[in-house]
Amino acid sequence: MKSKLKKVFMTLSIVLMVGIIFISIGGCGKNIDTSGNYIDLTNINSTMVYSQVYNMLSSPSEYKGKTIKASGTHSVYYDNATNTTYHAIIINDALGCCSQGLEFVLSNGNYPKQNKYITVEGIFGTYKENGTTYCYLKSSKIV
Repeated sequence: MKSKLKKVFMTLSIVLMVGIIFISIGGCGKNIDTSGNYIDLTNINSTMVYSQVYNMLSSPSEYKGKTIKASGTHSVYYDNATNTTYHAIIINDALGCCSQGLEFVLSNGNYPKQNKYITVEGIFGTYKENGTTYCYLKSSKIV
């Protein structure tokens, strides 16, 4: 009886893991065209968006000057050392275990409330602060 129950549990565990894998890679069949000047990350699954944003932050020179459209949860951070407030959208992967932040600066300065889910469109760029290079979307707008 114990071995039969163990077998059923193992089978269900395997089916659940395979299901999670298929859900998390469900958008992998869609190619993201990064060759043009406009990259829309709003019409692909969250794992692909997370991966693409990771690539953007790892290889910023490949994306500099391109218009990026992305969705995520608005997050606000105030840095006492620089006396600056930073705004970003937080993008989670499909399982919600990992996240990437993409900083943005709105052209009009009218930022939404923190934790609101928003879509931002802006020009990908970098800036240096205290010797560190940061990526952000400049001249952004909420769409």
